[in-house]
Amino acid sequence: MCWWAKFAPFFLILLLCSVFALVFSQDTCPVVRYTGKFNESDHVKDHALTGRSYKNLTTNTVQECFSVCINDCRCVSYQLSGRRCELIDEDRHTAPDLFKRLPGYKYYELKQQLRKSNSVSCSSQCNNGCCRYSKPCLNGGTCIETCQNVTHKFQCKCAQGFGGRVCQIPPSCAAYVQAHVCAKYLSNPNNQW
Repeated sequence: MCWWAKFAPFFLILLLCSVFALVFSQDTCPVVRYTGKFNESDHVKDHALTGRSYKNLTTNTVQECFSVCINDCRCVSYQLSGRRCELIDEDRHTAPDLFKRLPGYKYYELKQQLRKSNSVSCSSQCNNGCCRYSKPCLNGGTCIETCQNVTHKFQCKCAQGFGGRVCQIPPSCAAYVQAHVCAKYLSNPNNQW
């Protein structure tokens, strides 16, 4: 028998323990959780935040709309008109000029609080799952989770030229002039080549 054969079980156990430690040491900070509850009467009747919905869907109940909003990291408020549910990433306080009287609408703000974690080892790291699971940043933007404010659970660092909360605003035509894409269009807007 080879000399190393005697130690094979020891090396196997050492290898398994190393793999186990590596797998379970990564991303061990607990996920920040939010608490809150739904109250159907807690709405502003016949009002809506106009021009700010980022997702529209059909729901059977207001609770269904609430459930979609609370599970979407981007959602701060929501509104209904009939069965139409609109998710909004602002509220009437951040966009007061867009909060209008609109008959038939019910406007709700998502009311949540951070549920405190008992872990002290991760206090400087935010881990709310928004970047990992919902991937809200568009056009190559980098998502950074934030846990200080329940209405802003992430922020996007946009790729060069892009802007907006989730990098949804494309670069201006002027940024592409060097590539001659827009320059050709601007010199011949009716596409008469």
